[in-house]
Amino acid sequence: MVFKNYMPNESTTSKKISCSSNQCFTSSANSCTNKTADCTYIMEYADESTSSGTIMQDDLSLIKQDLPSDIVKLPIVFGCGEYQTGNMPPNGIMGLSVSNISVPSILASNGLISDSFSMCFGMDGYGRLNFGDRGSIDQYETALNINPYGFYNISMTEVTVGSRISELSFTAIVDSGTTYSGFTSPVYGWLVTSFDVQVSEPSIYVSGCPFQYCYEISPTQNEVRVPSVYFTTEGGSSFQALYPINSTRPFGYCLAILRYGINIIGENFLVGQQIVFNREKKILGWKPYNCSTDENTFAPAPAPSSPYSPVIPVPTDSNRASTCSVGAATIISVVASLILVTHMGLSFY
Repeated sequence: MVFKNYMPNESTTSKKISCSSNQCFTSSANSCTNKTADCTYIMEYADESTSSGTIMQDDLSLIKQDLPSDIVKLPIVFGCGEYQTGNMPPNGIMGLSVSNISVPSILASNGLISDSFSMCFGMDGYGRLNFGDRGSIDQYETALNINPYGFYNISMTEVTVGSRISELSFTAIVDSGTTYSGFTSPVYGWLVTSFDVQVSEPSIYVSGCPFQYCYEISPTQNEVRVPSVYFTTEGGSSFQALYPINSTRPFGYCLAILRYGINIIGENFLVGQQIVFNREKKILGWKPYNCSTDENTFAPAPAPSSPYSPVIPVPTDSNRASTCSVGAATIISVVASLILVTHMGLSFY
């Protein structure tokens, strides 16, 4: 799903932010010699994709879900990308941090929602972002540590892969903007080797694939069962990566984990779950969820009960390209606690 490019000259409410403005949060504010010059930005992401352009302000149009005739216009500050490289998502990236210029922060500070939101990632590549959602009483929870850079950080006390358990203790950033989860060498090494020794399919090398551990399946095989991957979080709640593999034709599947300089729970470990970022209570909540409907039809998975994950379908040639690449995106429809965001569709990866 690709939306029309944002065109500042076609919007009557669009305006550029100058480098001298208190809304200019980039490095151009530090080198601002001409106070009327544009506030510009350059961003580089973990997969080496880049985006650069100008900081803009424009109105985000919102419609209250319970009163569609009541339109709310909210001014937001964002980067208008002029030059993109690498695997940048086609519709952009929405900032959801605790900074005062992020969309949830602006909504909350204007009294439109509570300071909380949820994200739901469907297996079909679609999902929902619900501003103002504080979760439910049946969700699993752990303390949410917000670090100085605005990232959402949680603490792990134990890792379980299949029948293997390790008392690895570490912190990890929960980041929907990172497509694939990745870990530092000690955690990464234990995870991938523990997974590898419990897989029944033969291992293979896939040229050009960023994943180190890949496995071959037969041409007629259309599903696999792989070792389950669980993380025990601070407080004792268990978080399961429901779909830890990247499956694709023609070869089979790979354990979709990368080696990073920091620990990141990325989008692929969030698939099939509703993730709640309750910034008021500083709690991260989650539960298995059917993100394609308004009803929770998935049974909860409170703790490791089987060394193997549920059966995971392997896509056929007709519904998945035969590549192994980093950059798949989930298309998110945006809802703001009784407020429906219209005229805006962004992909999160």
